[in-house]
Amino acid sequence: MGFVVPFSELSSRPGVSCCAREEGLGSVFQAVGRKDTDAGGDGPLSAGTGYFDSPRENLTSDQPSRKVEQQQQNVKLLFKEFRSSGKLRYPRDATKLLEADRCGPAFMRELLKEMQGNGMLGNFLPAYNSMIHALGIEGYPNEMWCVFEEMQHGGIQPDIVTYNSLLKGFSKAGDLSKVTLVFKEVSRRGITKTAVTNATMIDAFVRNGEVTNAETLLEKLKDSEFELNAIAWASIMHAYSKMGDLERVEDLLRDMQEQGHQPTSITYSIFMNALLKAGRTHRAVQVLIEDMARSGIPVTADNYNVLLHECAKKRDLKSALKLYSTMESNRVAPDLVTLNIMVNVAGKAGDLQVARSFLNESIQRGYKKNVVGYRTLLASYGRARKYEDETRLLEEIQAEGMQLDLKMMTSIIQTKIERGRLDEAIETFGTLDGLGIKADAFLANKILHALQRDGSESSIKKGVELCSQLEARQLPMNNHTNGLAELFREQLSN
Repeated sequence: MGFVVPFSELSSRPGVSCCAREEGLGSVFQAVGRKDTDAGGDGPLSAGTGYFDSPRENLTSDQPSRKVEQQQQNVKLLFKEFRSSGKLRYPRDATKLLEADRCGPAFMRELLKEMQGNGMLGNFLPAYNSMIHALGIEGYPNEMWCVFEEMQHGGIQPDIVTYNSLLKGFSKAGDLSKVTLVFKEVSRRGITKTAVTNATMIDAFVRNGEVTNAETLLEKLKDSEFELNAIAWASIMHAYSKMGDLERVEDLLRDMQEQGHQPTSITYSIFMNALLKAGRTHRAVQVLIEDMARSGIPVTADNYNVLLHECAKKRDLKSALKLYSTMESNRVAPDLVTLNIMVNVAGKAGDLQVARSFLNESIQRGYKKNVVGYRTLLASYGRARKYEDETRLLEEIQAEGMQLDLKMMTSIIQTKIERGRLDEAIETFGTLDGLGIKADAFLANKILHALQRDGSESSIKKGVELCSQLEARQLPMNNHTNGLAELFREQLSN
């Protein structure tokens, strides 16, 4: 039975149909999820992540949106001013520097090189803090530490912003020992810890599976003069949500409110995820529609994405469209994650026209190179055996200048196998190196299985040749691949 949302509780604008595209959803837009295109993980803040991780890690495109492009332009202007005057207005411009990582990984890496090349770090603490913060967020803990040491050797004393950036960077890298050392160093230097300092330490424990230690620290901080914020509770709530422990999530939410901390939209997303895991869909919708409105917390696309993600797992396009209509009527703008989930759920439900319309919508909204959306639709065409549509979409991807990736090529090769074009599948597999794509055993096994099923003498020879190529090129081969190689060689010798 499909995922059924009690939509009688969802407000919607009169006269807007949520099922017929021609009646108001026209170019309807796509949907949600956080962990990869199949929207099959734990939704926002899914397993393996911490509170401070990006919520759209694999469902967004590398191509910047209009908003990000504007942020990039603002940062460029800021650095141009800095180069000409050598001064920044503190703290306003320093804050802008610290937010520069939102402009995207490629842009930030280029910017950091420029800062170093032009001697822009100088003896200016906010510039160093910006560098340390960005390297940590980007996942370069060693480089982050080098900049920190360089700063100290230059006689510049770190402040709490510096230490908070170090804590986040090491926490993101999963280095609990370094997080602990930095946390202790803050105490040793007598620097006042902020709510972010404490929340990051708690989050680091959670990331390393030490939830008990995280709770112990939270209880200790509650009984002291140290600052706390909702993030401290949210990290632990997230851990218990992944474990499926709804009761503990509810206890933590209550405790946070009793301590005088207002839940945030992400706190509610975590709570909704826990409810959905426990099968309490009706209550999850109530949280979205009633609890958040009552508390005055603005509902975001991420909140809707939690429920849309569940629709995707259940292949429930009807409910997803109703949720999207409610989102639209409540003037909550969909983000790229939302749009990509809609592509996914429509594709899984077999409505490829709706899936295509959501991809188009993402392009109209400025996501010109929505790699994830294209990849998802490409796979949907392949599953539905819409080979001509798949070919046209592949041509469109290449015409747009997008880089083909392993998932796209796997979809293409799978289609060739299903159509019985094994020679073409092998030929396409052979082009991966030239495209800069590293093949894996899973894809190789697909071709080898197809050759084995064919069973002809020609296919057996091709199987032996392919296995030899895999060995010569030192491509990944698992036990299954090795077993197939032995089988082919034995069949050929007989």
